[in-house]
Amino acid sequence: MSTFMSRFVGLTLILASILGLVVSVGGIVILVQNRQNLETQVVSLIDLMDSSLSITSEGFTVINDALVQTSKSTVLVTEITNDLGNSIGTSSPALESIGDLLGKELVAMIDSAQSSLVSAQSSAKVIDDTLKLVSFFSMSAPKPASGEKPLAESLGEIAKSMENLPKSLLTVQKSIEDTSKNLQSMQTGVYDLATSINQVDETIVNAQHVIGQYNSTVKEIRATTTQIKTNLPRTINLAVIGITLGLVWMAIAQIGLFTQGLELMTRKRFGDAPHPETLPEPEAAPASDDVVKKDE
Repeated sequence: MSTFMSRFVGLTLILASILGLVVSVGGIVILVQNRQNLETQVVSLIDLMDSSLSITSEGFTVINDALVQTSKSTVLVTEITNDLGNSIGTSSPALESIGDLLGKELVAMIDSAQSSLVSAQSSAKVIDDTLKLVSFFSMSAPKPASGEKPLAESLGEIAKSMENLPKSLLTVQKSIEDTSKNLQSMQTGVYDLATSINQVDETIVNAQHVIGQYNSTVKEIRATTTQIKTNLPRTINLAVIGITLGLVWMAIAQIGLFTQGLELMTRKRFGDAPHPETLPEPEAAPASDDVVKKDE
């Protein structure tokens, strides 16, 4: 290798080692200075997730309360409808009052229950979207069973199943007003109505079961985020120590690279060394007598 190439390669190695050393030392300094900031940002993210989960849990409470009220209403309507069926089957004097009860009061109760379900469905849609966002940030968190319907869809089915109830009640009312001769047929219609209302109550029970699963999932996710937050300082410390050791090892390697480049910069070519024939001859050693004389 020529002297120029040797020095060029040596200079390149020296510059590369200096750059690597600066990067290593700078990385260590930046890592140490920003460790607390990193921990603060991660804690803030975890707190945000926990706050979202808390809001979701409160939303579950609101929806569950709405379902409880709806269930009570459907149970009451079922009992009233069954009682009406029994009354129709045994007597007919109060047909007019029964028609008013079915066409006005019960229709108003069902309309109120439908309004509650529509409001609960809107809240459930927001909660479903919130859970999807939390699951995206928490990859290790548990998820609801894959076979379960979304809560908003379940509430929508409940509301949809109640759409025909007012029409059925009005039909029964019209039958009462039109004739009092078809009591047996009217009784059958009332019992069918009671069966439909009972099916609505069963759907509500299924929706409450879905809410229970969602609530369990939220609790497990919150427990996971709490554990992550508790172990966060130790995890960050271990990560900082590992990265610091890697940067120190990198800096030590740059020192060796710098030494190698310096050696190439200062080393001469073999052809530049002096030829043996051009070296000066060594002086002859003085005779022993001359040495003795000099000593005397």
